[in-house]
Amino acid sequence: MKFFQMVGVALLGLYLHVGNAATETPRSVARTVADWYVKDGSVGLPGAGDEPFKSTFSDALQRSIAAAKAEQAKQEKASPDMKPDYVELSVVTGAPDSVSSYRIVKVRQTGKSAQVTLIWQFKGDPIARTHMLLALQGGRWVITDIIYGTGKAQRSLTKALQLHD
Repeated sequence: MKFFQMVGVALLGLYLHVGNAATETPRSVARTVADWYVKDGSVGLPGAGDEPFKSTFSDALQRSIAAAKAEQAKQEKASPDMKPDYVELSVVTGAPDSVSSYRIVKVRQTGKSAQVTLIWQFKGDPIARTHMLLALQGGRWVITDIIYGTGKAQRSLTKALQLHD
């Protein structure tokens, strides 16, 4: 009897784990970050372990942010007047302004990668577009990069973080 109880508990745990993983989608990850940004509106690089970045950004992107923060601190000591662009911009929107709302306008998923396109309404009139690139890693969807803007004016978070070299 105990064997069947243990098997039942194990199956229930597996069901709950798979059920939770299945409820996380590229759209829900993008929404988590976007909801946080509308509420908080922070600019600059997030700290290690800051939520929602710890749970939604890929490990590689978090390492790049940590390296950029360390380089930023070093540069600020050497030249306090010189700051990289990302210090005064949001990593979520690529802009310095607070937003009042956003819309997810497109979700494209192909296998283990996805792109979520958002339109941001800034306080005032301007709007901006971002594309969050996601990958399925370790059984969960994580953001691997954010592309800001459209057309030839596009910039990316990963490229901005490399500018600290």
